[in-house]
Amino acid sequence: MRGRADRKMTEQEMTRRLREAAASVDRSFLPGETAVTRVLATRSCTVYYERNPAGRWVVSVPEIRGCRRVGLSLSDARRLIQEALDLFLGAEARTVKVLEEIRLPEELKQASREAAEARAKAARAQEEAQALTRDAVAKMVNGARLSVRDTSELLGICRQRVQQLADPGEGSFR
Repeated sequence: MRGRADRKMTEQEMTRRLREAAASVDRSFLPGETAVTRVLATRSCTVYYERNPAGRWVVSVPEIRGCRRVGLSLSDARRLIQEALDLFLGAEARTVKVLEEIRLPEELKQASREAAEARAKAARAQEEAQALTRDAVAKMVNGARLSVRDTSELLGICRQRVQQLADPGEGSFR
């Protein structure tokens, strides 16, 4: 009876099997031209990510027949498809631009877009608040000659931050 450790495939064994599979794949789509040479000529390929019913990410590269992997997570799937591309394309795989398309149900795409827009809006609002705070500190400390302590209380920020904003050149690395 084999032990549990014997049943697990080592990484070298997995790599060897992937290389064998990659070598045995019929890569021709057009007469006289292989998919791999087309990908290398255009220096780009599209990678599609889809979730299967089991919740795993199925990743495929339609330009290269047989270049497909399944990952437990999106980051795992990205790593696995890069390994597969390395096997199919060899040393030049890192020079190929990978265009990713993650296929999601429309409601998830919409939720993702809305979240991205909200984050962008919040970032713009934060930048605006910082600029207005800088201006207020300059007017209060430098213009009206209020103390750092009073300015801190009025603006609701710590005294150290008021000091930084009032004299931005001091204490900075040059």
